[in-house]
Amino acid sequence: MKKGKGFLIVSLTVLLMGCSLNGHTEKTDSNADTSDKSSKEGLYVLSIEEQGMMVVNAIPSDYSSNGGEKEFFGAVSYHYPKASEELKVGQRVLVEADGPIFQSYPGKGKANKVTILPEYKPDTADLSESQVVRKALKELESESTSNWIAAIRNVTYDKEKDTWIVDIKQDESMYEFDIDDK
Repeated sequence: MKKGKGFLIVSLTVLLMGCSLNGHTEKTDSNADTSDKSSKEGLYVLSIEEQGMMVVNAIPSDYSSNGGEKEFFGAVSYHYPKASEELKVGQRVLVEADGPIFQSYPGKGKANKVTILPEYKPDTADLSESQVVRKALKELESESTSNWIAAIRNVTYDKEKDTWIVDIKQDESMYEFDIDDK
């Protein structure tokens, strides 16, 4: 009798783990893929690998009252096999973890569900937020010698200049990139 119960528990555990290994991606409940209103909700996808992604908080935490950084952007490297098929660098997402997040920097974990948030794209702009973030990250690669994780501090569109301004923090350095809306 004990062998049967043990086998059943192990089988159910393997079945449940197998179901959650692939995870799933969905869009927000909103029908709109884009929004003309800027948002800091969620996490920015900073890189995508074949089996996962690196995400960084869009809003920093303030640990200065405890002697820590005033502007700390949490980052997690998620195992997520569908990342390269379903996500793009620069998108903002919400991630539902599948299990614990290891407390390193960046954190490490498995993603069970990823929700893609609407992209910021003003009515008069040609480019979207994710396109601009990708361009800024590419420029950062050529300017920065640091391998430290980049954090997107701010993305704004200047309608009069038809230009995007992307502020990025990497290690202790601050970068500002002006990206033409073309």
